[in-house]
Amino acid sequence: EIFAYRLECAGRSTNDRQEISDIIKSLNDTGYNLNDIFVKCSFLGDQRDIILKAIQVKHPNFEPSVPLPSICYSCSLLQELNKKQEEHVGIKSPAEGVISKEEIQELAKEQLNSEFSFRLKVKSIEKKVESEGNLEANREKLNFMRNAWMNDLKKGFNRDVTLLEKMKTSKSISLLPYMKVLDPQSYIEIMMWEVQRLAEGSETFSPTTSQLYRHLGNQVRNRYVIKYKKENGIVDKTKMLYDKYCEWYLNPAINGSRSCNGRQEWQQLLYDHQNGP
Repeated sequence: EIFAYRLECAGRSTNDRQEISDIIKSLNDTGYNLNDIFVKCSFLGDQRDIILKAIQVKHPNFEPSVPLPSICYSCSLLQELNKKQEEHVGIKSPAEGVISKEEIQELAKEQLNSEFSFRLKVKSIEKKVESEGNLEANREKLNFMRNAWMNDLKKGFNRDVTLLEKMKTSKSISLLPYMKVLDPQSYIEIMMWEVQRLAEGSETFSPTTSQLYRHLGNQVRNRYVIKYKKENGIVDKTKMLYDKYCEWYLNPAINGSRSCNGRQEWQQLLYDHQNGP
């Protein structure tokens, strides 16, 4: 992976032919070849494309050859399933005639949006009680208070960030980078949701400040991970792969697929779409 990182740096900076030649020579001197980079290394974002472009500065016709993934079972109890794979015995979709391609893609979209929101609405099983007439008034009061709290949180957040910016020095460790990875509204929503979560919890229990900090920090991290995946095209590629998987799931014989189950088809899709994030 060291050589992969060196080639990535060369590809992102100058694409200097001599520098790339020296890196490739060092790679070969250690007993590895260029193809080993694509077989043995893991990539994030556009690393694979950048490294390939850097290599092609020296070897324009180079294309990596990655072996097919092993999709057979190693457990002795499942060898019969391997025989079906060798015989190319297909499967029949359990969703045939039950759901359409458009419906399953819409459900996948709803699931993805639900995961992005980090919240899940569950319909209450409590028996509904007839409203006493003040329900709407209470909701309006709650919304008014929520908006007031969010304004106060926004003012406090901006004040603290401004203070951190003034205190920033080159030698000190600061929270400022962690307060800048997301837009201010995201931090305010996180704090507001935490207030609501605590308010809806038990009246006889309060988490410690350490637990509160950890929970807030995890929420910031989760949002940053989603932001990173969106900006680097990982989310779009996952959607594309899942759309293709849904097509296969509804029609396993599509494009001559020989996968015997969903796991094998997903591995095959990952192999067929190695380029990009």
